[in-house]
Amino acid sequence: MAMLKIGQAIFTDVDADGTVTANKINAAYSPVLEEALTTGPQKGWKFARRRNRISVDSSTATAFADYSGTVTGTTSCTTSAVHGLASGDLVNITDTTNYDGEYEVTVINTTSFYFTADYVADDATGTIKWTSDSYEYRFPLPTMLRLVSVTVGGAELTDWIREGAYILTNQESDELDIQYVQSITTESLFPPHFAKVFYMMLAYHLSFDIVQSKEHSNAVFEELYGQVMPKAMALDEQEQYVEEESHSWVEAGR
Repeated sequence: MAMLKIGQAIFTDVDADGTVTANKINAAYSPVLEEALTTGPQKGWKFARRRNRISVDSSTATAFADYSGTVTGTTSCTTSAVHGLASGDLVNITDTTNYDGEYEVTVINTTSFYFTADYVADDATGTIKWTSDSYEYRFPLPTMLRLVSVTVGGAELTDWIREGAYILTNQESDELDIQYVQSITTESLFPPHFAKVFYMMLAYHLSFDIVQSKEHSNAVFEELYGQVMPKAMALDEQEQYVEEESHSWVEAGR
């Protein structure tokens, strides 16, 4: 459909063709698909929306050791799993006898780090949580294209920021409910209104490169964002049921 839109011959097998045009289509396909998935309704296309509950980023300490032989005045900490910290990160250590507090860490390997504190004893227990001067808690995100919303107990969280593969916030220290846009690559899952947006977007990206016509490219752009996209967004929003009013209490009374 994208090729027909720009007046070019369609392919029987785009992977087997091996022409320059086929190579251009293959190169554009995945990035344009991701662009199409993240463009559109504010909350994302319904078929690509996903929900998840994520827990605060934390590690469990399994051992403390004297590290002053390597770096004077330091103690090392070993965690039960990969800690996900980077040298220079700040952490809060809790649930120990001797090491509770805030420290800047230096990573030794994926399951150990050291911090400036005199070694006392191996507490062999404790909880390590990332922190910072601006945000106190960090939550790891699943693989996604775009984060749509963050809620706690059904209420919208207002104080958060996405930084890399994490959400940072001061308002919640336990769990967050998130809604996000996932990468969907199975074409059979594309609803018709999205499929049209996608092939129009693909045609726009390919039109100037293949047809070498700025006017044609502009025409596809105007049709995509002036006609196709608004109609697709309206159709997407129709895929839900909202009961505007209920008379169940009247029926119950009868």
